[in-house]
Amino acid sequence: MNDHATDSREAQAPFGAPLAGPNNLFRGGVAVLIAGLAYYAVFAQVRDPLHLLLGLLMFALSLLPALTWTRTRQAQIPIFAILTLTTLNTYALPLLNGHQDLNRYSIDTITRGAVAVLLFQSVMIIAHRLVRVERGQGDFYEREVIDDGSRPWLLAGLTLVSAYAVASTLTTLIPGEINSVLRAMFSGLGMICTFVCMRDWGRGRLQVGARIIVVSLLLVQVIAYFSTLVMVTGISLICLALIGYVSGAHRIPFITIL
Repeated sequence: MNDHATDSREAQAPFGAPLAGPNNLFRGGVAVLIAGLAYYAVFAQVRDPLHLLLGLLMFALSLLPALTWTRTRQAQIPIFAILTLTTLNTYALPLLNGHQDLNRYSIDTITRGAVAVLLFQSVMIIAHRLVRVERGQGDFYEREVIDDGSRPWLLAGLTLVSAYAVASTLTTLIPGEINSVLRAMFSGLGMICTFVCMRDWGRGRLQVGARIIVVSLLLVQVIAYFSTLVMVTGISLICLALIGYVSGAHRIPFITIL
């Protein structure tokens, strides 16, 4: 009965064009993979043809666990898929986009590094597929770490993070000698609050008023970060929010993405 209720909430979750199920989400992921590979096959900026092949393989392996996850209706957070996805922007895209820092290294050094990354990705995926750990029984293993009573604290956390984003980017209120410590602290707090809130939204567990608050606070953060003209922090926040929503809803919010 609880599973049925959860499915009903997911089916009614707003925030984008609903998909019929995980198969459509899988097809969307495959389309992204094919489009990305086709684009970089033509427009990649690499110094050696071998780097193109290695970069495309890295691109494909970074998305493989996420594609596998989309074929299921599992309620668990896709932690491994997200961790593997980080190898896309950390390794594959800098190589394929010809990041300027790569000019400091020889072609052979870059080749060895790319092969090491491919080995790392392959071992990760194979080990994850082969190793199976049975979840323990009992309240300790089944109780949510962040339960319904903690939801107001998540909104409070997002409010604090938004206040920090504005203060650190648009004012000089925060001394430079402590800003690095505060940045790390609020970054971790913001990632947790953003992911859980957006996952709750995808699962239909976030009320309308809370949705408005979450969107408003995220917009404040994104605008504050974009004001520095360093786009990576704001874009990372948007991607994290989308991953949180998709992990809960098993659907892609096309309208919001556009």
